[in-house]
Amino acid sequence: MREYTDEEIVQQVRGGDINAFGILVSRYEQKAFSLALSILKDRTLAEDAAQEAFVKAYKGLKKYRGGSAFGTWFYRIVYNCSLSKLDSQKRRSMREVEIDALDMQLPERTTLNPADELEAEDFREIVDSALTELPEKYRAALTLYLVDDLSYEEISDVLKMPIGTVKTRLFRAKNQLRERVLAIYRHERYPSNAEDTQ
Repeated sequence: MREYTDEEIVQQVRGGDINAFGILVSRYEQKAFSLALSILKDRTLAEDAAQEAFVKAYKGLKKYRGGSAFGTWFYRIVYNCSLSKLDSQKRRSMREVEIDALDMQLPERTTLNPADELEAEDFREIVDSALTELPEKYRAALTLYLVDDLSYEEISDVLKMPIGTVKTRLFRAKNQLRERVLAIYRHERYPSNAEDTQ
């Protein structure tokens, strides 16, 4: 059985098939949550932002003209809902971030050398911990690129910034993330050395 495209499902919803929207929810709920979580760093707030984004997307389907892919249009809604919640919380301290299926597509990953020594889960925890330390603008761009697999053009559309700025942010985000991963790895593997250098 052929799988309907997002645009075909949108047309079904517009035609009165309310249940069809559930297909879009199932396709994007995890990615919406991951993007919101990368910004808010709080599971409850991220869930609220993702739910709010789906409500806004459903209500706004009549305004969706298909100029960009549905996913890109929807990610922009999630991003804006997340920023709104972040502002309403006055950028207070936020809890541990969890990014699903983070594929470490970092420059020169092999230079990190923990992959041979750490179990995958241990390495994932180090990456998650390092990611929480990145500024929000870098976390958002990196999540869209690594987790949601968006292109530079799509990220530019979601974040409403020039492609050149997107590339710069991703370059800096990857470098900062790699540095933090290395620092955490060294501290966990050689805690006495880390203390000596302070």
